[in-house]
Amino acid sequence: MGTSKWWPAVGAAAMLMSASGIAQATENDQTHVDLAFIDNLGGYPLPSGFYLRGDVNYIYSDQLNDRNGNPVTVNAGILGKYPLKYYQSTTAEVLTALYVPPFKIPVINATVGTGFYLPYASSRAEAQDTIFGQTSGSGETRRGFGDMTVVPIFLQAAIPHTDLYVTLSPLEFTAPTGQYNPNDAIGNSIGTNYWSYRPAVVVTYLNRWGQEATINYNMSFNSQNDATKYKSGDELSFTYLLQQHFSPTFAIGAEGYFYDQFTNDTQNGVVVNTVRSPDPLVPFDPLNEGPGNRGQVFAIGPAVNYAPTQRFVFNFHYEHEVFAYDRREGEVFWLRGVVKF
Repeated sequence: MGTSKWWPAVGAAAMLMSASGIAQATENDQTHVDLAFIDNLGGYPLPSGFYLRGDVNYIYSDQLNDRNGNPVTVNAGILGKYPLKYYQSTTAEVLTALYVPPFKIPVINATVGTGFYLPYASSRAEAQDTIFGQTSGSGETRRGFGDMTVVPIFLQAAIPHTDLYVTLSPLEFTAPTGQYNPNDAIGNSIGTNYWSYRPAVVVTYLNRWGQEATINYNMSFNSQNDATKYKSGDELSFTYLLQQHFSPTFAIGAEGYFYDQFTNDTQNGVVVNTVRSPDPLVPFDPLNEGPGNRGQVFAIGPAVNYAPTQRFVFNFHYEHEVFAYDRREGEVFWLRGVVKF
């Protein structure tokens, strides 16, 4: 194969196949899907050992888009439509622990592992509109632990006679452990108050010249938020990484993601934005979200990976969201450090 020379011993370090709960879509524009949370050589089997990984994530947005990808204007009925001022800034620290025991599954020659990750976030959100000179809306800051993701078991294997490597996480789920307030005026809670089943697979292609292509495909099947009777639609996402390894210690490339909500949001069993108010003065679908409020986004940006020793890996990447529908549009930054014990 001739590819192992590009693999630092610490490897992808915490596999982290899915989410921290700080990206946004669905109910209150929040989701468990963790866009851009991908590892260098993410599908490559990790050596046995215990891994700790720390991530710092920063998301900035000053634009909330409607179903057509345009900045939201508030439909005030007979008073007309007015621009919505929107701003959000979220900083999160994500701690991951991962263990790979020193044995393999016979026949399929795969290693196994287990792990979890938990974010601590600080989020500032503001939403205001001005109608006939009167400004209404609010801003708020929230801090606290987010929803924890548990990976009970994952499998890692190299496909024989190819340059392909696969990591499979069939039982991954996110639990509603984060701080949540159902009466939050603009839905800026750190937690989401619902469960998600989130199977994922990461595939890496790595050739002898150090050229890598990695894709993380995951889905999120969401339960109902019992506090609001709101059920966020199911989601899928692809996070991709294309990069050149110049040595076992340094790589540079491009990274990004595509996210799509493929089923409708519902509340009390009814698809949102399909029932008009009996009051003729109340506007229908005031934010132009459309039936089901389905989000979609695509992003791309640079990534740099540096492994100064066999036990440490550092990574930085930045994604610019090129387009977004029914969700915020902005910029995403990640800084990551990994240590293997």
